[in-house]
Formats: sequence, structure tokens, C-alpha cells
Amino acid sequence: MSFNFTAQTGRPYSVANGYFNLEGIDIPIFLERNNARLKPYHRLDLSWKVKYSKKLNRRWVGDWTFTIYNLYARKNVYNTYYTQRTGDANKHIFLGSPLGSYELTIMNSPLFALTYNFVFD
Repeated sequence: MSFNFTAQTGRPYSVANGYFNLEGIDIPIFLERNNARLKPYHRLDLSWKVKYSKKLNRRWVGDWTFTIYNLYARKNVYNTYYTQRTGDANKHIFLGSPLGSYELTIMNSPLFALTYNFVFD
């Protein structure tokens, strides 16, 4: 049985300082580049390997590996996108920004994997 913990700081990204309207579309204005960071990324993975003993008439040895990625179901932010502001202010990340926004997360729940490995003798 093994555990693997992955941690990294949040990636830098640029927050819009303002916007201008061009034919009904809000275009963001960026005064600084990479002026903010995403939330830190971390997850815990679990792996468990079960080995089989070789049977007499087989020409291979095999084992099963059971894996769970993101064991504690952390919602890691992958990227932040801008969108047109809607009437619901609670949906947006940047409350002080003139533009709306949303976050894209990856692996919101645990991901299960089952692997069978075999090696010929």
C-alpha cells in the first residue's frame, strides 16, 4: 500500500482592472500581468497492489493495482475565466471586478482505477 501527496502553489494569472464596451461586448483591460494567484493545489492518492503467486501451467505472473486519486475530494482550481456579468453576484469570483468570472476545477471527486499487470516468464 502506498500514499502519494501532491502539493503546489497556485499558478499566477491576470486579474482585469477594468473594461470597455465594444458593440455590446465587455472587453477586459489588463494593467498588470500575473497580479494574482490561483488557490494552492493539493491532493492525496492511494494505491494498493495485490500480487498473485504463479500457477504451475502459466507462463506469466500478474498483479492487480487498486488506485484512488484525490482521496479527500478536494476541488482544485485549474483555471479562472472571465464572462459577461450576470445579475447574480454570488456566482462570480471577483466581486470587485467589473467583469463576471468562474473557476474551472478538475477532479472534484475521487477517481478510482483498477489495473492488471502481467509479465511473461
